Amino acid sequence: MRAAIAIHVLFGFFAGCLVAGCGDSGRRTAPTDSGAGGSDGAIRDSGPRPDGARPDSGGGGFDSGMLGDGGGGEVDAGGGTDAGSGVDSGGPGCAAMDLGSATGLAVAMGTTVGAGDDWPADCAGSGGSDVAYLWTVPADGSYIIDTIGSDYDTALTVHAGVCGIPDLACADDLETGDLVSRIALDFTAGARVTIVVDGYDGDASGNYVLNITAHPGFENPMCSNATDDDRDGFVDCDDFDCDTDPSCVGMPAPSSPGDVVVTEIMNDPSAISDTAGEWFELFNPRTTAFDLNGCTIRDLGTSMHVIASSVVIAPGAYIALASSTMPGFTPAYAYAGVAFNNTGTDGVVIACGAAATVIDQVSYTVGTWPTAAGRSMSLRSTALDSVSNDNVANWCSTATTVTYGSGDSGSPGAVNPACP
Repeated sequence: MRAAIAIHVLFGFFAGCLVAGCGDSGRRTAPTDSGAGGSDGAIRDSGPRPDGARPDSGGGGFDSGMLGDGGGGEVDAGGGTDAGSGVDSGGPGCAAMDLGSATGLAVAMGTTVGAGDDWPADCAGSGGSDVAYLWTVPADGSYIIDTIGSDYDTALTVHAGVCGIPDLACADDLETGDLVSRIALDFTAGARVTIVVDGYDGDASGNYVLNITAHPGFENPMCSNATDDDRDGFVDCDDFDCDTDPSCVGMPAPSSPGDVVVTEIMNDPSAISDTAGEWFELFNPRTTAFDLNGCTIRDLGTSMHVIASSVVIAPGAYIALASSTMPGFTPAYAYAGVAFNNTGTDGVVIACGAAATVIDQVSYTVGTWPTAAGRSMSLRSTALDSVSNDNVANWCSTATTVTYGSGDSGSPGAVNPACP
């Protein structure tokens, strides 16, 4: 079983192109896990909690103050780099592209389709296509490097210096069933590292997103804003930082019609399959946060799915629930066993409680409602209630200029764009 890895590394050494074999097929063996943190150069993987929560991100750090520059020119990539297709990863040992000191979401985007397998990933299989970036740390602190937003099974490695020797960390799945990757590391300003976006195995390639963000610390006290504030893969009450937060103790499920409202439906994606890419969006118009755990998702036929984990929707928040973990974005929840028709009449139903009270239902008819392949149906911002969203006049097809993932049109988990 592939598991989530959130790693903090404790190292002090010279790196960069200072060892024999940099740039050729030689590669230094990664340090082995000594089982305990310390100054012995071991990778410390604290592992998941017994209750399934994320690994401990506290303690320890990577002392990058001794990292060598390694030479070579540097181009500031600014807000992001598009690697395009058929990209050269730089060959074994050296990065092809320089991000400068860029940070934020989507500092680099592109595809690994057609790229070579130049960088082994010790935490994954072999044969995955990869791309490599050089990054210079802008300031002292903890940073999260992840591939959230990618549409295939990624692996992620970080290497010291310009030419990537030795390994610092390797991560596969963020958590079981979630195929994007995440690494947390501590750095000092000016350190230079090579970041490799890889595939889990030879069948894994696709469109990737590389994010590099300063670690914000902890989820708490922002435990009901439908946002992964510390970017550890766990949102609000799913994060153990929020275990004692009042909003996460005994949080109610929706109980009355209109407590949550269906505001967007993607019933017919075209960039990826319906099986992987269907989704719908919910909005909370109330002043109370709700937990959808135990609620039922249904279509107008016999298909249904009972939500089996905490899914918190904060007041005024939008969340998207999808038919897979990789619909082109990171959904708040992935359900199974429910598919929405692309012909005739179908709909989205949310029911909660022992009496299966229908909280909201939107029924649509293809040909009458604004359904279009590759474009979601979007509710007008003036109709965000469970009565107004029954009216076809309050819906439109999302503009083709508003895209996500591999190019389908929609705004999952965000305020809908204006209808014409």
